[in-house]
Amino acid sequence: MSSRLALILVVGACGGYAPTAPPIVRPAAEATPELTCRDAIEQGEAAKLEDRDVKLAIGQCEVSGWTMPARKCIAAARTTNDLASCEKKFDLGRPSLFAEQKFLDEILNAAAQFRDQMCACTDQACARRVSDDMRNYGQEQNLVHPKDPEFSNDELVRYREIMKNVRMCTEKALGVATP
Repeated sequence: MSSRLALILVVGACGGYAPTAPPIVRPAAEATPELTCRDAIEQGEAAKLEDRDVKLAIGQCEVSGWTMPARKCIAAARTTNDLASCEKKFDLGRPSLFAEQKFLDEILNAAAQFRDQMCACTDQACARRVSDDMRNYGQEQNLVHPKDPEFSNDELVRYREIMKNVRMCTEKALGVATP
């Protein structure tokens, strides 16, 4: 018997030749897909900005090449304070990209608080005190933010409505007849 035939018989007797499958390699952790600039902006608080500001932020991210941690920070932001914190923590390429929105929100909230205080006044002393507080607040903000903020149309309408109510409540507390 030839050695070749003997080898075939031995292999056949042992169950035949079966190639071994390559080992299965499993990654330790699934790779996370890259968070694009658009996704980062549209997932968090930044998505609530005006359309032009959202587009500006996406463009700034793409041009400046925001790092993945910066994008994750922006995507996780749930308030304008969170956005401003991300802006301080990471180099986003343009100062005050989100800080200005935080400032606008603060102005609108302060105006609403002054409105509520003024509308609660029932006498002239209270109205004067709230008026003084408003003036002092405005002077403080002018020192911190010398440049006037750029209100969107919606924000401007909201601000004007609040200030109209402040004026009406002031006149009521001072006993001034409104026309």
